[in-house]
Amino acid sequence: KQWYQRRVAVVNYIISYATKKEKEVCDALKDIIRNIDQTCNKNSKEVLRNLGNTFLNARSVSIQEAIFRCLPHLSLSHFKPSVLFISSDMPKDRHGIVKPRASLQDLPDDSEDVFQTSLDERYVQRPDHLNDMCYAEFASLYVRLYRKVTPKNEHKVITLNNNMGQMIRRDSPQIVRSHKKSRTKEPGRNGHS
Repeated sequence: KQWYQRRVAVVNYIISYATKKEKEVCDALKDIIRNIDQTCNKNSKEVLRNLGNTFLNARSVSIQEAIFRCLPHLSLSHFKPSVLFISSDMPKDRHGIVKPRASLQDLPDDSEDVFQTSLDERYVQRPDHLNDMCYAEFASLYVRLYRKVTPKNEHKVITLNNNMGQMIRRDSPQIVRSHKKSRTKEPGRNGHS
């Protein structure tokens, strides 16, 4: 019960802080509006300037908010890097993603090409200048290109061999994960993972 009361107290504090009344600001703005005739000679630019300055200078700010404003590199949200799982099974044990129904209907009846192009198939068809790049690095840096190439991003686009399409280099690499085989449970297969 005590833990519940503490949580409620924290929530109440946060809500009361976020919705606090700023009496000083309201009073200062009311004074400016009451004294418009004497101070500004009814010039609208001067009235707005006085209202803006009063609002900025009369507002009370917490230490945390002041620090946040002074350090612009702090962000209120932080996005986790994307994670990509790559299959480390033997090629005969890998699973594929079936092509969309519309693509399947266009295929001949005896066609066995029912799976979409996989990442490892695209890796094999990478351009010659990327031959020194390992599969994990390729997977973390390149994604399939779905949008049109623009002058802004054309330097990041690679064209795969054998008409396998195009890929684009990511701005930040993905984290690559794969399944690690056990030496004791699956001897002979752990070297492939």
